[in-house]
Amino acid sequence: INAEYMGDCSGCLDFKEFFHAYLGMCRRGEVEKLFAPEKGLGSMSSTALTAFMLGPQGDVRWDDTCSKDAIAQVGSQDGTLVRDEFVHFMTSPGTNSWIRQSHVGIYMDMNQPLTHYYIASSHNTYLSGDQLMSQSRVDMY
Repeated sequence: INAEYMGDCSGCLDFKEFFHAYLGMCRRGEVEKLFAPEKGLGSMSSTALTAFMLGPQGDVRWDDTCSKDAIAQVGSQDGTLVRDEFVHFMTSPGTNSWIRQSHVGIYMDMNQPLTHYYIASSHNTYLSGDQLMSQSRVDMY
């Protein structure tokens, strides 16, 4: 563990030192750089979050209602996001995922015979025949 997290350097961490170390190891500097609090506040309002999502993020579907809902899920009681809440928002699959929520579960018809589906089986190999009984070979590269 980095020396800055060791507190009294006794070799043991109390809870406060452990929690400080944990937060330090979980820091997401690349996301923290995106955090743009309003001047003098140290937090982002729903208006600032909307501007961020429409501008740098390019999410044309985003509006102030989306921001208010997101802040209600992960934000402070005062209706704003502080830095750690913003990082949580940006990295949480539940609040800001690149995966379509409609695709999290089974969203296709899975009642067809196996031969009706494309099966990606490559592990740096190619099949030399059918998908079930043939050999895998690398000489096709």
